[in-house]
Amino acid sequence: MPRLSCKTHQILLLSKSQHTYVAKISELPRKFAAVVSASTLSATIYVSVINFSVQGAHLVVHSATKYIGGHDDLMAGAVVGSSPLIEQAKKLAARWGLTVAPFDAWLAIRSIHSLQVRVERAWASAATLAERIIASRLALQVNAAPRCAIICIEVPGGYEGVNRAIKSFALVKLSPSFGGTCTSVSHSASSSHKFLSPQERKRLGITDGILRISVGLENVEDIWADLNCGLLAAASISPTTTKLKG
Repeated sequence: MPRLSCKTHQILLLSKSQHTYVAKISELPRKFAAVVSASTLSATIYVSVINFSVQGAHLVVHSATKYIGGHDDLMAGAVVGSSPLIEQAKKLAARWGLTVAPFDAWLAIRSIHSLQVRVERAWASAATLAERIIASRLALQVNAAPRCAIICIEVPGGYEGVNRAIKSFALVKLSPSFGGTCTSVSHSASSSHKFLSPQERKRLGITDGILRISVGLENVEDIWADLNCGLLAAASISPTTTKLKG
């Protein structure tokens, strides 16, 4: 728990999921100003924003680049909260030049109209794919959750298994981002968590064979056929320490 005093104006929380610590910290005395919860990963806006607001967060900062944009064509963010706080945020954004370009704002608004349809289809496909990956017994572990379009799997063979799986994909593309209409895959050990030591990654459960799959809107049978090819390619080798090739 952070040390607070009468000089504390804001508590900034970065959440990669929907952890209940937001509610616990929000129970602190109101004199400690706003609790800001930044959610940029697996939750969609109408899961994370509603959940964190109910848990007591005064403001929720959310990425509009992922599911809100949803078409891999903009970079933006959104702040959700009460009118008085949003008015303050608007003034700061205007003063510091933190606003997005008009065309990017239009792209985000355009995409909001299809947000529910897109995420619900992705959720359904992700659930189907997770079941099939588990049933195939080709992955060492599968991490999936209801109402989530992200699936994390561990393929055998470490870096070499990952390399073979990605090279075998035809439909699924390697990408550092997620939440778009197209299914993509990323390798945490060589991208988002590259600068952590192997020991630190292991402590976090991020092995060299972990792949993060962002399920898109393609036909689920097409996605499965592609994933299955990659899983078979990874399963055909024994574990090695070969580095991932670009």
